Amino acid sequence: TEVARGRWAESLDGIGVFVTWSALAFYLEILIIGMGVGVVEQLLFLYVIGVKLEDGSIDGLGGNASLCGTMVLVTVIFEIPLFQWAHEILRLIGHGGCLLVAYFCYFVRVWGYTMLTPETVNRILFLEALHGFTFALLWNASVEYARQMAPPKWQSTAQSLLNTIYYSLGAGLGALFGGWVMQHYGAIVMYRGSGAIIFVLFVIRAVAMTVGRCWNRRARNNVEAASEYTSLASA
Repeated sequence: TEVARGRWAESLDGIGVFVTWSALAFYLEILIIGMGVGVVEQLLFLYVIGVKLEDGSIDGLGGNASLCGTMVLVTVIFEIPLFQWAHEILRLIGHGGCLLVAYFCYFVRVWGYTMLTPETVNRILFLEALHGFTFALLWNASVEYARQMAPPKWQSTAQSLLNTIYYSLGAGLGALFGGWVMQHYGAIVMYRGSGAIIFVLFVIRAVAMTVGRCWNRRARNNVEAASEYTSLASA
């Protein structure tokens, strides 16, 4: 029937939104940063306290459970104001800008982990303050981008897909592969490798945004020039 065909066409149009190049690139970014966050959230306490490696040595900073609890407190404290001002920040620097800040802060954060020693382990609290920028800006920009990308009837699907890719697939794979690297090569290799990957993602996004802005500016100039030519020709 016409109603059934209309609904089928509407469903295909909705699905098509999620398989465009821009949507696939966005969700790939979310998967990669989700893996990076999984390396931190699932394995950091092991590194802080210390874990026995495959060769029998102990890899860690010699911290304690109280320090781990304080780390969580610091991350939450710095999340609150950033979530409170998230919309203002989003309007100021846009989705891409928020993602760039989040990626760079992640890189600084995990690379900083590898510079700590058992004598300076408490300084990890300063690095944990970056979690607010890493998560709050990333999540607010991602949720808003998914909302704008999806049609009204597909909003729940867009947000569910975002949550699944970030929290389940990304964090799960990050913990899995990160744990293997940590067990065989140590936490420093794991965190520096994770930081390097996210820094590459930062560079790719920065280049893509710059090229996109130049392209849009050129296209806008061409449109203005064509409009001016048309006006002169009709005068």
